[in-house]
Order: sequence, then structure tokens, then C-alpha cells
Amino acid sequence: MAYRVRYSSDSAPKIGVVANSIEAFNKKAKEVTEGQFINLFKQFKREWVISQDSIYYPKRIFGPHEAYEVAKLFAKEQVEVIIILDSAFPNGQVLSTMATYPYLVKIPIIVTASPEVDLGIPEWVSNAWCG
Repeated sequence: MAYRVRYSSDSAPKIGVVANSIEAFNKKAKEVTEGQFINLFKQFKREWVISQDSIYYPKRIFGPHEAYEVAKLFAKEQVEVIIILDSAFPNGQVLSTMATYPYLVKIPIIVTASPEVDLGIPEWVSNAWCG
């Protein structure tokens, strides 16, 4: 296992991951960032760092209405941790929507943004850190 954890594989946390972005900024940069995160998610599942029942929401979302649908799914599936990958600025109320959903209100929510992807063009291809 590349990542040391202090729990057994049968108690690995069930996580829910969702990518969040507006349509602006560089589409390729968002795809690269999200692809890197999907690969890490798959690696963590292979190595039992996270539960095999963990969920990577299959499409990029934006705004409270789309976040609400994901929150319903994550609550129904009883995830233990949520990770919101901001692949481009801004967050669009996704964090606040997840954080106030009844079942999810007491579980950890991690908001993350990857460094700017170097596509050989001017910086801020995603502006994710600003979000």
C-alpha cells in the first residue's frame, strides 16, 4: 500500500467525491485535473484506503440545485466523508448546500482544488484556487 492508514480494510471510510465547476475557463485543464483525481480515487479503492462502496459522482456539477441532488445521493448511500473537487472557480454554493443537508450536516466535508495545470498557455487555466 502506498498510503499508510491506521485502520483495517474492513473499516475503511466510505467517501463521496464530486467535481464542481462553472463552464468558463479551460475545459482541457478541468478534464486533466478531474482525471488525476479519478485515478487517485481508483488507487485508494484498490489499496483499501477507502471503502469499495465509495462513490465518485459521474458528472461535473455546479450550483445549489445540482449539489442538492448529489447531497440526496450521498445521504442515501450514507457516505462518511465528502470531497468536493473545485476544478474551476467558483464553488457556487456547493459546499453550503452539502453542509446543510440533514444527514450530511455532521460528517466531514473536504473542499480541494488542484494546482493549475500546465498546458503551455497563460496561467489561470482553471482559476480553481480562487474558488
